[in-house]
Amino acid sequence: MEILNWQRGYGKTFRAIQEAKQRNLPLIVALDSQKRHIQEKDKDVEVYTVDEWQDKQDEGDDRSMIIDDLPFVLSILGFNTVLATMTSTSLDMYDAFLHEEKYNRSKDAQ
Repeated sequence: MEILNWQRGYGKTFRAIQEAKQRNLPLIVALDSQKRHIQEKDKDVEVYTVDEWQDKQDEGDDRSMIIDDLPFVLSILGFNTVLATMTSTSLDMYDAFLHEEKYNRSKDAQ
């Protein structure tokens, strides 16, 4: 599992949409408003709310998934998560992205 721990507005949802389409996996979100937002961005992505996905699992759909906004999804599932850990290469990608952004900004300022 990978975690995209990027700042707000850096393309996490866009990346989740792209990965879901590329891997042919459903994208799980917490709320209907998030689902509508994603469907407005890309009508071809298969997206479900947590409640809808739980219904599909009851029907036997146990595919892998991509989750957008994990802390919110966990709270909808009833988990009061205070701390979670994992190892992810995505954090290295994020650090490289921030480094490149800083380099480009300083280069543009010259």
